[in-house]
Amino acid sequence: MDTSAPNTAFIIAAAACAPISWTLGFNLGAYHAVFYEHQFAIWAISLALLMAVVYLRTRPNLGTGLFDIPILCLPTLWVVVDVVLLNRPTDLGLWLQTAVAILNLGIALPFIMYLMLKLIVPGFADIKARRLKWGVIAIALCIGAIGWLAGQNNDYLLHCSDFEIAGSAKPSNCYSGAD
Repeated sequence: MDTSAPNTAFIIAAAACAPISWTLGFNLGAYHAVFYEHQFAIWAISLALLMAVVYLRTRPNLGTGLFDIPILCLPTLWVVVDVVLLNRPTDLGLWLQTAVAILNLGIALPFIMYLMLKLIVPGFADIKARRLKWGVIAIALCIGAIGWLAGQNNDYLLHCSDFEIAGSAKPSNCYSGAD
């Protein structure tokens, strides 16, 4: 195995993305939802990054230049839209919540994960090969897709009692063993 600094950073980054990618994918597959604790975790990280930038009174090179701050504001928009539309179900409201959630999962979450990798994984910021950076994204997406498939097909992998023991709600298609 090649243990050069860029390859080591790539391996660590790929492994670091796996838990959040799996969890979001599985929950989307099993429950068709992003759970509030994950939404709030994404929001908290984005707020911390925004506050750090404001505190430093500078515009650090986070990764996308002009769009860094607006992308970091997307999770706050997600929470605000959910709060404003809470208990007010309308077709437009549901569409808006879905659109904002998709923007967050498709743009903000990958960007926040990228920033966290740059800040936490030694050597990740120094990786020059785009192939390795895109490779981390591809691996995270594959893990998320596998998690989604596992969530969709949880009845082949888990029993309803597994969810109960974990303190989770049972998905509608979980296997109860009473066939």
